[in-house]
Amino acid sequence: MLGEVRPVRNETAAPGVYAMRRFLPEDREKLLDILGEIWGGDFRADMARTWSWKYDRNPHHLPGGHNSMVMTCDGEPVGFLGLLSTWMKVDDRIFPIAWGSELALLKEHRPQGYRFFLEIASGSEKLIAGTASSYDLARLPIKFGAFEITRLVSCKRMLRPLRFLRAQGMNPVLAVLGTAPISLASGLVRLVLRGPVDRSATIEEVGDFGPEFDDLWEEIAPTFAMVAVRDRAFLNWRFRDCPNRRYTTLAARRSGRLAGYVIVREEDAGPLRRGFVVDLMASQDDRALSNRLLEAADSWFRSRGVAEATCTISNHRGFRRMLRNNGYLFTSARAWITGHCGCRPEHAPLQEHFEHSTRLLMTRADTDLDYNY
Repeated sequence: MLGEVRPVRNETAAPGVYAMRRFLPEDREKLLDILGEIWGGDFRADMARTWSWKYDRNPHHLPGGHNSMVMTCDGEPVGFLGLLSTWMKVDDRIFPIAWGSELALLKEHRPQGYRFFLEIASGSEKLIAGTASSYDLARLPIKFGAFEITRLVSCKRMLRPLRFLRAQGMNPVLAVLGTAPISLASGLVRLVLRGPVDRSATIEEVGDFGPEFDDLWEEIAPTFAMVAVRDRAFLNWRFRDCPNRRYTTLAARRSGRLAGYVIVREEDAGPLRRGFVVDLMASQDDRALSNRLLEAADSWFRSRGVAEATCTISNHRGFRRMLRNNGYLFTSARAWITGHCGCRPEHAPLQEHFEHSTRLLMTRADTDLDYNY
């Protein structure tokens, strides 16, 4: 559970008595209004569509439901800390994590609110982690005692360089001239560095995650040092049931047996069609299969006219190297992940594992970046 925060009379912001409490179902509409006031009507509408899926049906919640917190002033909600539940494998142990999603405070209540959220983190019996879209935003929880876990980086592959360069507004002649170096560099890297591709594995689309995905998780989990649990309950909730995104799962089989999968989606971004490798799971000891899955994603993207493919991942050395060797040559910072180990003494040593970790594998499957923004 999360720590309770005592009521405090605020002396520096709007007048009133502040308190923090667990979310109640009757708070929903008021909190949606707060989210809309801060981020606009489109965000409010999207949150109204995803709320029940996101907060009520997450299969990794502990008994009692999600741990989202509401900040009140004189009893009225003025802020919200949305917390999802997940389970994180660290070496040979599994730990519950409260994953911060929405952090919304009405402007006049922010000075007091941020202090409250620090007390929430330091009093938590769970690990708490959250995503910041810029380093400036990440510095706020760090200032309040959190630590930096990792940086999410978007690794990009140009599947149709000419179309991409023209979409950026480049002169047509310069765009044509720029296409050849990009294609040549990508081809050479893949030829020289990619390594073997397991073409004996067959690829098929699947629409549901059955018991074999639990078997796969049990088989490949020991090859990962740090990764969120990918059991079938999570996969069905996250990808099959997501109300505002449509995903395609490409499963790899050897002799009919599930060996790995890659999850992809596409979207239009102005004149450019973009594709996303949202998640990829195969044994860390089986690069030939991972290469095969990325090749399958390439084929799926090309069949839909995708010009640019993106895979957003944490600072995991092996996975980053694999993406580069498959032609994902361009990178840009996407988000920063910060965390706090809470109040339980047995969790304190975990900071050594998480802080600036290059062993932690995170993808778009693990954060709200893929369906909130």
